[in-house]
Amino acid sequence: MSLAPRSSRPTSMPIKAAGSVPTGVRTLKRPPTLGGMSSVAAGLLVATVIKLAAVLPRQWRPWIFGALAFIGVGVMRWPLLWVMAALAPWAIFATWKYE
Repeated sequence: MSLAPRSSRPTSMPIKAAGSVPTGVRTLKRPPTLGGMSSVAAGLLVATVIKLAAVLPRQWRPWIFGALAFIGVGVMRWPLLWVMAALAPWAIFATWKYE
């Protein structure tokens, strides 16, 4: 009985570079019916932003907070809950000070 740890792969098998797919292995593909759903969601989001922008008063403050939220969630990939928890008090304070 050997005290050496057992390996899950045989030692005679060559090691390939990371990221290479062995021949004969199938890769998972996205179903064709869901292929355009992200484009549809992005289009609906842009349409909603355009509708809301037409109704908002012409001030720079909402655009600043919207841009900060986009940078936090979209660019920095921070969780939406944390971004909103950080920005909401500042937005309320800025609106209260303005009025």
